[in-house]
Amino acid sequence: MKHPISIPSIAPFLVTSVLLLGEVPGTLAQGAPNLLVNGSFETAGEPGLAGWLQANPDLISLVSPGAPGEGDWALRLNADWIPPTGFVTQRIEGLRDGDIIELRAEVKAVGQYGGGQILLFVGDSLRGKQTKSAWSSSDTWTTLSVVDTLELADGDSVWVRLSALGVEVPVGEPAGLFDSASLTVLGTVPVVPATWGALKARYTGVRRGFED
Repeated sequence: MKHPISIPSIAPFLVTSVLLLGEVPGTLAQGAPNLLVNGSFETAGEPGLAGWLQANPDLISLVSPGAPGEGDWALRLNADWIPPTGFVTQRIEGLRDGDIIELRAEVKAVGQYGGGQILLFVGDSLRGKQTKSAWSSSDTWTTLSVVDTLELADGDSVWVRLSALGVEVPVGEPAGLFDSASLTVLGTVPVVPATWGALKARYTGVRRGFED
């Protein structure tokens, strides 16, 4: 959560910011759970898309086999155009401002122009601001991962999107396969509300310390 403030000199702000960060170290989560619902696209060996919203069902299917060691099924997203409509999305509940999150998925390209992309969005709807993304056009299973520190305003949510790559001419039904998708909280950076009064008081104490 950003807190714009007006400061007459950049030097006090830089000194104060460093001290603030140094005094409030983040915490790391151990054994954090997967916050994505149905990241393997199957339940008890049966394929399904429970938990996911489909942009264009005509371009979305479930295929077998999945990634090695990850189950029997994978999500297939066919490419259509730019921007692509072959994607699924999911809203993530329970995240807070300052959370450090990691989105991961196994991705494999199908066809000459195939591939897949993982994306994070933040906002009050699935049309929010894109914050991080990663993509692959490899025809072997590849682990994609992005890490982001959340800056959430009131009413914001985090949205995960798995998408085919956009292509101008989708020759040969290019697609992306996805499996073992996960979103976990790696840790938390404490959010300290910044006010001019608080920063001024802190800078005054720092300056006195230097003078002593």
